[in-house]
Amino acid sequence: MDIKRPCNPVYIGIALLMVLSNCLAAAQELTLADYLVQVSERNPGSKSAEVMEDAASKLPSQASLLTLPRLKGEASYLNDRSPVLFPDFTGKERIGRRFQLGIDTQTDIGLNAGVFYFNDQQAALGAALIPSNQNSLALSGTGAEVSFSLLKNSFGRDIKHQKLLIHADAAAKGAQARLDRQMLLVKAEKTYFAVARLQEENRMRADLVSRGISLLAWAKKRVDLRLLDPAEAAQAEAALGQRKLELVQQQIRLSEFVAQFQALRQESSLEPIPLLSPLHQISPHLGVKDPSHIQRIDSEVVARSAEAEGHELALKREEYRPDLKIVSRYLAFNRGSEDNDSQRCVSIDRCGQFSVALHLSIPVAIPTSSTALLGLEQTAEAKRLSAEQIRMESMANYHRIQGSVDLQSRSIGLAEQVMRSQEQRLLLERQRQKQGRATTFDILRAEQDHFAAKLAWLDALVLRLENSVELRLYEEVTP
Repeated sequence: MDIKRPCNPVYIGIALLMVLSNCLAAAQELTLADYLVQVSERNPGSKSAEVMEDAASKLPSQASLLTLPRLKGEASYLNDRSPVLFPDFTGKERIGRRFQLGIDTQTDIGLNAGVFYFNDQQAALGAALIPSNQNSLALSGTGAEVSFSLLKNSFGRDIKHQKLLIHADAAAKGAQARLDRQMLLVKAEKTYFAVARLQEENRMRADLVSRGISLLAWAKKRVDLRLLDPAEAAQAEAALGQRKLELVQQQIRLSEFVAQFQALRQESSLEPIPLLSPLHQISPHLGVKDPSHIQRIDSEVVARSAEAEGHELALKREEYRPDLKIVSRYLAFNRGSEDNDSQRCVSIDRCGQFSVALHLSIPVAIPTSSTALLGLEQTAEAKRLSAEQIRMESMANYHRIQGSVDLQSRSIGLAEQVMRSQEQRLLLERQRQKQGRATTFDILRAEQDHFAAKLAWLDALVLRLENSVELRLYEEVTP
């Protein structure tokens, strides 16, 4: 009768330790999504781009400031004791005080209008021929002024281009901020892929070293039993040394990427790097749903910059135009003397003032201004052509990425088939080894071929991921 013995506590402890270590490894695994969140929240470049994008969204409000009412004030004091021709009439000392406060605005059609309150006080002291009760005058009242340019900025051309320039400049800055942030995330993703690949390759090389140790021990044992040629043991030992060397070199390459990986998420390079997700578990970017309405962000930056350059050119054209401005002004005021015998005016003929004036200015350096305008026109045209070139290149690159998806998927599938075939071959070679029909060279070659097939599979995965991550730089636009 068989008696079932209780399980050895040592084996139970080992099993529990293995389960616990697997759980800890899963808990410590840093996924791509978590890594990108860390980069976005911690990296100064990402935070700077986020602040700049938010600021750019507020910049268009500057355009409304061009036509908002403005409060304007003026205060002055005059004490004139300079010699005059007839001091008996004008006085030996002249005192003047002026205060004005009003609101003016500029409209979208180029009309400038304003209303204001004013107070003027004048006095002539020491005038022998003027009675003391008549040597001062106080004027106060309200006024209005309207001006309109008939040539320069006619019907608000200047204002229109100023507003469009503000919007285009804000859009360019916003697009540049988005581009900077997405470029940083692209760099972070590619760094993540590189480190994840090196981690997997390190595990594979460590496993290869472990197999080499086992193979060397088997070969030495066979040599001691005079069942194997010592040359095969020497071959196994040389292969093991080569594998150890390649493992150390691979760890050095990994340390270089680890420094960049940690810097992107603002961690010390001395901190141990967590376990990353296996590459085959990371999904590639799919891009936007409607490829006919997309653009790369850098083409948006250049296009908006070219648009801003065009508005700057239009403003310069307005600046060099002849200017004919009509200005109309009307004042309605009270008049009184300082002895408080003032009286309110009731007659426009007596107390009103109306004026109209024309102001003409014509640039005289016409050849110089024409040359300057030509240079600005060429600059604007160069930026426009550059924007078109970048747009065409970005679309060609997008179609290249999308077109290579099927080929890359086939490449990964073929690499998986080769990897499985090499794994099956390795198993068969080891069975032959147990039967004494396989040499050490056969085992080493099968292990190396299997390792190369796994590397090719990893490279195919990384190529697809790195290719698709460039789709981050594309965004859907409104048709």
